Amino acid sequence: NVYAYSAQDRPDMPNEPEEPQEPEEPTGHWATAVISGPSQAKPGQNITLDIGVTDVVYGFTVLDATILYDPSLIEFELVQDGQGKWSLADEAIRSNRQHMQVIATAVRPDDGQIRLIAIVSGEEHAIADSGSLISLLGKVRDNASEGDTQVSIDQFEVSRNGKAGTVGLTGASTHTIQIDLNIPVPVPADKTALGQTIRDVEELLASTVEGNKLGQYRTGSKAE
Repeated sequence: NVYAYSAQDRPDMPNEPEEPQEPEEPTGHWATAVISGPSQAKPGQNITLDIGVTDVVYGFTVLDATILYDPSLIEFELVQDGQGKWSLADEAIRSNRQHMQVIATAVRPDDGQIRLIAIVSGEEHAIADSGSLISLLGKVRDNASEGDTQVSIDQFEVSRNGKAGTVGLTGASTHTIQIDLNIPVPVPADKTALGQTIRDVEELLASTVEGNKLGQYRTGSKAE
């Protein structure tokens, strides 16, 4: 018998690969913003504030966020360009995702406002899971007065492939730090006694004699 097959019906022809389908764009927020840090700090203490997301429903590759803080209580290392504009110094910001880079920051020191813009290299690395994205590395001012101060995410916009979205702001988008002058400072452990014990053991080990006689240690025991 002779059978005729069309090109698409031939049994020896592989199926055409299907184009990967892009996830459907959500109608609401793409994720929820969170910020965290120490609950207490004292004047002069370094602090780390982590900015991240939870409940991600649509991955993004670009983020544009604005952070508010009280400049009379918290400070960050800044640099100024030739036009008098301020931005965060390299040591004041850190990306916490392998393929994400902070490409620009802008700071209004008098207003306590920081704007961050970051991008992800490659669609395959789009932010699609919960976790920390960026850390701000600051300090409580030496002359800060006691009381509560808040650091908050004021705006958080994202995009992917030309599509723009937003990240929801909730109570988790604001973090409160209690500034306390009386936070106890950890006392360094006194290792003098431990050092003396180690020296005594080393001296005892050095004085031991290996052998088969009474009072001697078995051969090889010092090496163990």
